[in-house]
Amino acid sequence: MKHFILAAAFMASTAFAYAQTATDYDEKPSSRRIKKLEQVTNIFEGAEMNVTRELASFANLPDVPKPTWAVITNVDGEFIKESKITPSYNAMDIHRLPKGMYFVTLVYRNKNQKAFVLNVTE
Repeated sequence: MKHFILAAAFMASTAFAYAQTATDYDEKPSSRRIKKLEQVTNIFEGAEMNVTRELASFANLPDVPKPTWAVITNVDGEFIKESKITPSYNAMDIHRLPKGMYFVTLVYRNKNQKAFVLNVTE
């Protein structure tokens, strides 16, 4: 009898948790939350990367109060290099990178803002 009561209690608690989870997903977001989400834009949307054998330079960067970092990773996601990017110095040295494909990510306030593909052929 004791096992039956424990099993019934477990089944009831599981059913309650499932019902609670189901109702959480059925809730509709408030209009205030929708408006707030619509206002969020990526200020780095227009940023561009120009590449020569020596440098990867960035154009159309927004004027932001905190530093932006350009981070290079390889295709396996391993960190290769990073450089602080400012309006006065908007390039990073890439001449020592071996041939291969890399990802360059602009990071602002610890968030990835925009990514580029860098293909080093020489």
